[in-house]
Amino acid sequence: MAKRHEKKQGKLLLAVVVVVILAAGYLFLNRTPGYVCKDCNVIIIFVECLRYDHMGFNDYYRNTTPNLDVFAEKSFNFRKALTQAPWTKPSVASMFTSQYPHINKCLKSDSALPSSALTLTEVLKYHGYDTYGVIENPFLNYASKMQQGFNQYTSKAGDARMLTNEAISKLKEAKKPFFFYLHYVDPHHPYDPPKEFQKWADPNYQDVMHLTINVTTPNVWNIRTLYWDGNLTREDQKFIVDSYDGEILYADSQIGRLLKYMEDNGLLENTIVVISGDHGEEFFEHKSSEHGHTLYNELLHVALVIWNPKLEGGKAVEEEVHHLDLAPTILDMIGREIPRNFQGESIVPYMLGKKRTDATNYGEGVCYMQERKSIQKGGWKLIYNTEPEKYNTTQFELYDLEKDPEEQDNVYDNHKDETLVRNLKTELFVWIATNSSIEPERAKMTEETEERLKSLGYVI
Repeated sequence: MAKRHEKKQGKLLLAVVVVVILAAGYLFLNRTPGYVCKDCNVIIIFVECLRYDHMGFNDYYRNTTPNLDVFAEKSFNFRKALTQAPWTKPSVASMFTSQYPHINKCLKSDSALPSSALTLTEVLKYHGYDTYGVIENPFLNYASKMQQGFNQYTSKAGDARMLTNEAISKLKEAKKPFFFYLHYVDPHHPYDPPKEFQKWADPNYQDVMHLTINVTTPNVWNIRTLYWDGNLTREDQKFIVDSYDGEILYADSQIGRLLKYMEDNGLLENTIVVISGDHGEEFFEHKSSEHGHTLYNELLHVALVIWNPKLEGGKAVEEEVHHLDLAPTILDMIGREIPRNFQGESIVPYMLGKKRTDATNYGEGVCYMQERKSIQKGGWKLIYNTEPEKYNTTQFELYDLEKDPEEQDNVYDNHKDETLVRNLKTELFVWIATNSSIEPERAKMTEETEERLKSLGYVI
C-alpha cells in the first residue's frame, strides 16, 4: 500500500510540475514585449526636403534645429535612414503602403495611390484609431488619393505655422487612440523664411535672378539653367543654402511648438512620434539643384527620429533603415499584426541594439528627366539610367560608398570585381521585374492644384 501511495504521489507531483512548466511557457510565449504600447497614439511628421546633414542633431555646424535637437536627445536618432524615392508622392506612398513605388504603382506626377493598395492608415483605422491628415504639399491632396483610411484629411495652402495651428486644433477634438499624419512643406523651394529666421543669409545680397523669393514661375529651372550655363555665382549658391537653412529653422520652431503642446498636455506620455524628411535636397553636388531628378544620397538619405514612451531613448542607431520599415515598425510598437504584403520590416530590434548585416535599399520614381533605378547594398551603390543616350549619361554608375560617400567617382567601367557588379545587376533587375496585381490610377488635377504646384517650382 505504501509503495502504491508513494507512486501516486509521484505521478501527482509530476503532473503539477508539467502544468507549471506549461503555464510558464505559455506566459513566456504570450508576454507583451516591453516596447509595446497597445493604447499609444501615433503621430508621423514628414518635413519636405529635409537633408540629413543639415540637422543640428546630425552634427551640422549651424543651429538649424534647436527644438528637434532636444527631442532627438531623448529619442532614437537613425543615422542611416533612406527613402525609396527622391520626391514627395512616391516617397510618401511607399511609407504608407510599405511597398516600393513600382509595386504600389504610385511613381509619377500624375499617379494616384490605387484604392486597392493597403495603407497604414487603413490598418490603424481598422484597429479603432481616429485618423487625421494635415498636409500642405498639393501633390498629396485628394487627387493623389493619399487620404485612404483618414477620417479627416485637410489639404490647404499655407506654411508651417498654419499647419501647426491646424494640428493642435485637431488634437483637441481627436478621440483616443488617434493617428495623425502631418506634412510640413517648409523648407521646400522657394526658400523664403520669415525675416526673423533668415539668420545666415547676407542681408545685402541682391537677388537679381529671383532665385529664392516669392515667384509665380517655376524658378527651380531658372536656378538649374543658370548653374548649367555657368551664370550662378558662388555668392548666389551660398544665398540659396543660407535661405534653405533659415527655412529649416522656421519649420523646427513650429514643430517645436507642436511638441511643447503635446508635452504640456500629457500627450507625449502615451504617443509614438516619428519625424523624418520625405526626401533630401541637392545643392549642386551633382551639377543640379532641388530634388526629384536623381537617386544620389543627398536626395535619399533622410533624417529620422522615433520617440517611443515605453523605451529609454537618447540613442543613435547606426544600422541602415528605410521608409518602407516605418509602417511595420509602428504596428509592431502598438502590438498589432503586420500585413503580409508589407515589404518593410520592424526596426525595433535595431533600436534595442541588434546589428543589421543584410540591408538592401532600392530607389526609383524619378520625377524629372529619365527614370533611374538603384540598389544600395554592402557599401556599394549601382544606378541604372534607363535612357542614357537621350540624356547623355552613362547607362550604369557604380560607387564605393565607404571610400566615396558623396558619389563623385563612378568606378563602373574600371572596377575589377566582376562578380560584385554582376550580383548587384542581377539583384537590381530581378527587383525591377517583380510586380503586383495592383492596377495603376491617375490623379486628376484642378487648376488650383496646378497653380500651387507651379508656385513650388514644379513644371506641370
